[in-house]
Amino acid sequence: MFMIKGINKRNISSEIAHILRSVDNHSNIINGVYIDESLREFFLLKEEIVIPAIPVSEIDDENTISLTAIMSGLIPEFLKDHFYLEHKNPRSEQHAIHFARLVEGRTIDMVHMLRLDFKFTGTSGTIITSGDTGTYPSFSTDRLYYKSRLVPVVKGSDISSFESLRLKDAVKVNTDRRLFTSVLFDEFNTREISIELSRRAGSDNFRIPVTIYPFITYDYFTACMNIPLPFSGKITEGALILEPLFLYLYCEFKNSECTVQDAGTHWKESIDVNDGIIKLNSEFKKKLSSFFSDYNVYTDEELMIKGCRRIAEV
Repeated sequence: MFMIKGINKRNISSEIAHILRSVDNHSNIINGVYIDESLREFFLLKEEIVIPAIPVSEIDDENTISLTAIMSGLIPEFLKDHFYLEHKNPRSEQHAIHFARLVEGRTIDMVHMLRLDFKFTGTSGTIITSGDTGTYPSFSTDRLYYKSRLVPVVKGSDISSFESLRLKDAVKVNTDRRLFTSVLFDEFNTREISIELSRRAGSDNFRIPVTIYPFITYDYFTACMNIPLPFSGKITEGALILEPLFLYLYCEFKNSECTVQDAGTHWKESIDVNDGIIKLNSEFKKKLSSFFSDYNVYTDEELMIKGCRRIAEV
């Protein structure tokens, strides 16, 4: 197991920045992207790695650096151009390591968040040493759980403390089972909201059912885009799709005349505005469909036994 001892806390960011600079021109060592029985995404590694015992309070500095070094050898293409966030966003993910990349847009910016989760759960792997009241168990695993999302943010936001563009303070969501209003969305299961957002973006644009993997997902109090395979080019391409799509969704929720006109002015090739009503035009809908239809979900008998599905490009 790769470990680094005696790291000075003041040098954490610079140590990790040095590691991240080393990822250029290296290839990933994974067997693809999967979702488990609880619909959580993970990279399937080609061989097992050892995750050390992590403090229950939060991942410590030494393990943050050692795990980043390991990740730089496993998913260098996904870490490329990313910046380490010393202050996690969201702060609740105390056992994850967060990386961010800023993508500038025309009217808004976007931040790609890559959040790697190292907290032990029942499906994480095989326990090597038991945990106690102060630490989680160390374990071996071939799964690296993660979230990869493009987040719409205020133009000119600082990547280390960005401000997301919130859709609305409260949104009513209809489901087959209930109607609820969320004032603080994270008080509820935001999956229903993610499914609703994906449906508003056009369910027929996705090969993967939105109930299994909603590409437009609710996080950071706004409509984000899942990027299952976060290669640099895919992040850039996704940002060009998300900005006009987000402006369309934002105008629907906010009902802001100013935002409608701004969107129509800066995205004439993608958005039509007539009598104050914003619509995605046919050419953009084709781009939208083409981008999302690149992905599909696959399974076979072996995967079904494991309760997993594979997400892959068509």
